Amino acid sequence: MTDQQIIDQLKDHEKRIHELESRVNSRTTLSEVHVKATKDISFAGPKGGILLLINEDFFKTKRTVDVVAAELNKRGYVYKRDVFQTALNRLAVSKGPLVKFEEAGKKVYAERK
Repeated sequence: MTDQQIIDQLKDHEKRIHELESRVNSRTTLSEVHVKATKDISFAGPKGGILLLINEDFFKTKRTVDVVAAELNKRGYVYKRDVFQTALNRLAVSKGPLVKFEEAGKKVYAERK
């Protein structure tokens, strides 16, 4: 390989790395998407009900699944407690809009800061 070929290959690698970095840096988290696109979110189903509560700042304080289920039942979201638990767990992933932890032996959920 000549020096010029090595230089050309390095330039090509730099270009590809720059493109990859710009793609990674342009990604947004689920909570950012939630803030930017609440008009596009469907509030149907158990996940939709929880997203509605997030939109209304219900999770500014810690909430258990029982409190969440009671609030959503009042609003017409009639599902079993386990269904809400699953939806909460799926929204409490590493880049999701919620965070979960245990307090006094019970899982509690709050809005990710």
